[in-house]
Amino acid sequence: MSDRGRGQTVLVLGGGVGGVATANRLRRRLDRRHRVVLVNREADFSFASSYLWVMSGQRRPDQVTRPLQRLQRRGIEVVIAEVRHIDPNKRTVTVDGRDLAADHLVVTLGADWVTDRVPGLADHGHTFATLPGAQKLAGELDGIERGRIVVVTAAPLYKCPGAPYEAALLIDAGLRARGVRDRVALAVRSAEPAPLPVAGRPRPRMPTAAPSTSMSRGSGWAITRWRWRTCPAVDPGLGNRRPARGKQPTLAREGEHAWLRVTHLIDTKKIREYDLAVELLVDLRDLSERKGHLEDLRRRGQQLRQQYPNRPGLLQRLDRAGFVALATPSPDQPASTGSR
Repeated sequence: MSDRGRGQTVLVLGGGVGGVATANRLRRRLDRRHRVVLVNREADFSFASSYLWVMSGQRRPDQVTRPLQRLQRRGIEVVIAEVRHIDPNKRTVTVDGRDLAADHLVVTLGADWVTDRVPGLADHGHTFATLPGAQKLAGELDGIERGRIVVVTAAPLYKCPGAPYEAALLIDAGLRARGVRDRVALAVRSAEPAPLPVAGRPRPRMPTAAPSTSMSRGSGWAITRWRWRTCPAVDPGLGNRRPARGKQPTLAREGEHAWLRVTHLIDTKKIREYDLAVELLVDLRDLSERKGHLEDLRRRGQQLRQQYPNRPGLLQRLDRAGFVALATPSPDQPASTGSR
């Protein structure tokens, strides 16, 4: 901090792993005349990476939770309140009706859950991504004797890339330990082309091409994995049905997530994924034509070309699929519709 004449205040918003680590690091490095203030809506810090162990009964909630007020021993001020508004011009943060002034601001509020985006998910689904959710799910898993469990990634973007697959394997181990695995089917419905795509190109033996594959653990029962399947809705009465393959109704429900899938595929820089991305774009074009949203399609297509100008393999595939006209036409030249 450049101002050596007076102490300054750093506000850290969010008391998760990122916020606590940041506050600790700042406190160690800054002179004591500077204040480090951590703001969080919950009084306790809980270690999210251990929620899966709470789900599987390997940890108790109190083993993964600590009160944030303990940070005051290290000289970190702690405010338990919910952030309502940030004013960057005035350098203030409104929390529960009062303003906190800051010289510097660190935002580590994380991602919140919007289960209402998937009809039926809040009423009929469970989660291991929150501590209360992991506790509740642990009880459900302890009581299941037969039926089917589906681990779902509702969209291509979520907090922890490895969590759904680790959860499936832990659930599998728990069912085996209780001797009911032969009576419970287990599946992972993934909105990704392969497990952990952020880790790069999968190993040759990792199945990615088939629409459905299995993860097996030696001899015994396999965990079925469905790739590139988003979750448009949750209905307990349809629990034993394979997800429908109708494209346009599903894409219409996906909304923005379908375009996120396109960019996710392109970012892999793989020829196979380019083909999948263009297939998805063709489906989105058909949907746009049916709904009369071609202007939005052209705008997004132009953004894609501007975003990836140095991907000849991608651009050639776009041209062959009839997406030459995705760029906005000039006023004196009508757009060509191209051929599919």
